[in-house]
Amino acid sequence: MIPSAVKHFVGHYAIVGRDMYTEFLFDNDTDKYVTYFTIMVLADSVSGEDPVLATSRNAPYYLSQGSLNSTSRHSVDWVAFQSPDGNAYAIINARLFDLRAGRLILAFPQKDGSIRFYQTDATLMNSEERASYINDLKTANQVLNFVLRSGNI
Repeated sequence: MIPSAVKHFVGHYAIVGRDMYTEFLFDNDTDKYVTYFTIMVLADSVSGEDPVLATSRNAPYYLSQGSLNSTSRHSVDWVAFQSPDGNAYAIINARLFDLRAGRLILAFPQKDGSIRFYQTDATLMNSEERASYINDLKTANQVLNFVLRSGNI
């Protein structure tokens, strides 16, 4: 279990609504939204306002961007987009992630000022599935190995 008194995660997620261009993203006929990107950052302090912006101005291309401040020394800036051909990418602190390999990214700020990333194998999820997946991460061995590394904040 992640030692919650010392470390915790802050995060953002980006969703897209069901329409004729995104229908293929949905497994469940009753879901109105699906999460196409989630980012969580290991934090050692309570963060203030962390802005996030989502737009569908270029529909059927969906774009979201945000910034997470996990400490006074670390900022994680991200942009994620979903295209109607099924491709989806995130750029996080100038690193490119193909979201088809996993829709949830964990960021681990380091004491030396760098940031390590872990891309999970999460698929597209509705809000209930996302909450359950994130809860299960708290006990996942691979995640715990990253959280408990000595170089982390």
